[in-house]
Amino acid sequence: WNRDGSAVVYQIQDREQTWLELVSAAHDGTSRTILRETTKAWVKPHGPPYWLRAGGFLWQSERSDWRHLYRYRADGTLVKQLTSGEWEVRELHGVDEKSGLVFFSSTKRRPIGLDVDRVRLDGSSMRRLSEQAGTHTATFNPSLTSYVDRWSDIRTPDQARLHRADGKLVQIVDPNRVDGLGE
Repeated sequence: WNRDGSAVVYQIQDREQTWLELVSAAHDGTSRTILRETTKAWVKPHGPPYWLRAGGFLWQSERSDWRHLYRYRADGTLVKQLTSGEWEVRELHGVDEKSGLVFFSSTKRRPIGLDVDRVRLDGSSMRRLSEQAGTHTATFNPSLTSYVDRWSDIRTPDQARLHRADGKLVQIVDPNRVDGLGE
């Protein structure tokens, strides 16, 4: 459903997966294409749009050959590409519209690890929240004011850490110490 519930929104893709359309169908039976993704090779679906209270939505696309975030108006007009570069957004965690921040996980630092990042809704001030290299798996609370980070690297088994939304460590919940690793 769209943000106000006035239409169901769905995706259509051709059998060869060279195009994908985001379509809106209203209660009166009319439908319209909101946006169309095309490629010579393959369009990979990345889930439904993330509807914004202020209007419009966020959309994940690989149109640049890298999975990134795009902001659209409700009518399908592109407002801004929020992230870019030779790295990928892997998961959209949520949007704090009051502060204008989008929280997501990416491969910007390293292609085989994940970091927790944020960017403003206007595409500015991107910042990595996770400090240590490795793999970070974030679970945000509903208000997006804090998150639990499951972090590990080649020398450290999974640890659970509580962080504020600005990335500051509040507490190590589970250090998961393995004394034998030091030896």
